[in-house]
Amino acid sequence: LKDLPYPPFLLASSNRTKHYFDGAALATYIVAQGAFTNPLTREPLKYEDCVLLDEYLDEYVFNGHNYSQSQRISVREAWSLRESIKVKVTSSGDGYDENQRRRE
Repeated sequence: LKDLPYPPFLLASSNRTKHYFDGAALATYIVAQGAFTNPLTREPLKYEDCVLLDEYLDEYVFNGHNYSQSQRISVREAWSLRESIKVKVTSSGDGYDENQRRRE
């Protein structure tokens, strides 16, 4: 981390343990894997963590570099997309409830 051209990103756990990451690598991992967890503890990330990571990327990684808008990673957008497509899993294990079955 000391060789990064920007400061490391701080991700604090619920027990206040501090974990430092290459923020660009962390954002890439989270978005590519769809794993909204701390890679070291597997503790779920909060939306606020995603916002902080995006702000970090804008300030330290993307700022002053030639990244097109399509090359920029947005952890916040990935979080929102994930939240918008969540499917309620029923007791039968599929994504349908009984009312949906009857309509079909």
